[in-house]
Parts: sequence; C-alpha cells; structure tokens
Amino acid sequence: MSLAINIDQHNIEPLPESSTFFGRKYGQFNQLSVVGWNAATGNNIRYFVKCGICSQDPELFGNGIFNSSSSGLSRCQLPCGCGVRPSWSKEQYFVRCVRKAQVLGYEFKGFALEWAGRDTKLHLSCAFHGDWNTGSIGSLLHSGMGCPRCRTEALRKTRIKDDSVMIASFFASGQFHSETRFSRSLRKDSENKAKYWYVYCPLCCSEYESLSSSLQSGHLPCDCSPNRQRQAYINFVSDSGIVLAVKFGIANNAKERIKRQQASSPLDISQYKVYQFTTKQQCLSAERECKEVLECGIVQQRDMSDGYTETTYPHNVESVIRIYEKHGGVEI
Repeated sequence: MSLAINIDQHNIEPLPESSTFFGRKYGQFNQLSVVGWNAATGNNIRYFVKCGICSQDPELFGNGIFNSSSSGLSRCQLPCGCGVRPSWSKEQYFVRCVRKAQVLGYEFKGFALEWAGRDTKLHLSCAFHGDWNTGSIGSLLHSGMGCPRCRTEALRKTRIKDDSVMIASFFASGQFHSETRFSRSLRKDSENKAKYWYVYCPLCCSEYESLSSSLQSGHLPCDCSPNRQRQAYINFVSDSGIVLAVKFGIANNAKERIKRQQASSPLDISQYKVYQFTTKQQCLSAERECKEVLECGIVQQRDMSDGYTETTYPHNVESVIRIYEKHGGVEI
C-alpha cells in the first residue's frame, strides 16, 4: 500500500458503463468506491478504489485512493488502512510512530539504525529522562512500550506502596514495638514468591527473617520472643446462643489465639476480655491459680481439642477476673 496514489501520475481510466464494477460499493461498511482502472496492466487488471474512511486522514493516506484486483473486490477485501493486515510503508510507519509517541507523552525523533520494517528500532525522547531507543516499531505501536526509566520509577513507587501496606498489616497485629523496622528479603519460598521479611527488634536489638504471614499473625521469633506471653484472655464458649463455659488462658496474641480455637471447635467461641501483664511469669502464675482453685475441664475434648482443660463454669468469670488482677493484669 502506497502512502498516497497521485491520480495525475497513474494511468487511471474511468470504468466503462458495461463494467461489472461500475457504480458499486465494497467493504464491510461499503466505504470503498471504484473510481477507475489501469488499462496498462493487460490481463491483470487493477482497479482503483477510494476509501471514504481513509480519505479523511490525508496525512496518513493521502487522497485515500488504493488499487486492488477484481478478485479482491469480489471478496470484499479492503486494500486500504481499514484492512485486517495493511502493508504499511516506511512513510506511514513514521506518521504512526509520531502519533503513538504523542499519545504516550513522548517525542518520536526518527528511526534508529537501518530500516528493517516493523522490526526497526526507534529513537524517542522523554521530557524527564532524555533519549532512548525502543526494541522495535511493534513494541511502540502494539505494546505501548515507553521510557524505561519512567517504567522503573513507576514499578518502584508501586512496590513502595505495596510494602507500606504490608508493614501496616504487621503493626496491626499489636505485637510489634512502634520502632520495629521491616524490609523485604530477597529470599523466595517454594513457589518462588518473595514472602520473607527482615525485622529489626528495638527491644532485644536483634534482626531476624520471617514469613509475612507469621508477622501478620504477630509472631516474634526474635531474642525476646520467649517472654512475649504477657496476655491472658477470657473467652465465652456457647452453643445456639447459650453460654456453656468460660475459656481462660495465656497467649502471645489473644486475638490470634481465639482464631485457632474457633477453627478447631464446633462450638461458638467469642472473646470477652483480654488482660496485659508486665512479665510472662505473672501470666503463668495467674493461669496456674485459675486451674488450681476453679473446677476446670468442663468442656469435653471432642468439642474443644485446643485448650479444653482451661474451661470452667460461666459463674466463675468474676473469679477469673479477680485472679488476673491479683497478679497484675490490666484489661486492654
């Protein structure tokens, strides 16, 4: 397909009135009109057609006149830019690259190296990062490939945003000191995904590596983690809305602890109160006294495999609270 067919430079003769193609319209949207034929081609007659759509873009298609064989017209094949696979000229590729670059916010400065059709490299310019060469014409027109430095910065900003969301989820567990520092690790899991993080703990001044899921659950595998059991909880165990028992116990993270209990029991388990202690020993002493002075184990193991031995009657809830407060527990 030529950029434009100059009627004055081609042997275009009007169609005789007896011609099969005289006055007919072609194309999926009837945008083609036969305007003449080339008598100089002998038996291989070429017909000249004008596309009503392409003729509206003279920069790309000139006067919008193209040539086609009679068989092509009979099959309603479009020989113009509206066709399925137009054969673009170098000049047309230039116009298309200029337009595509403008849409993407860049400046097309010409073809780089030698002409190689759609595989030709392009020379473009970014207002922020200067000039660069693309992989090919196709990478610009079809993939929309832009400035590599702009793309790198966009990915970096996306990653920073993703990191901030993940770090916020770690702090949401309530188990990390406000000055804890998190940074991504290059280590990959079995599925080749970057799910590991480095964590610096300001309390024990140690750095460790952990999975993001563990951090979101509030797990602290650092030097001070053995002393993290400083919470004691009171949960209600119910069935069809009726409270059957009180579940007491200690945990690193009472909110995460109840999730495991709920998952392993057919009964309904809800959190009533959580108490914070200064030391782990205070927690252990409070739990031990509850088990010594209260009648425990009233829920059968089959109904609560996780912690059934720390269950007592509902009327003992005030006694559990007194024991917690006696050992220094403060409700949070």
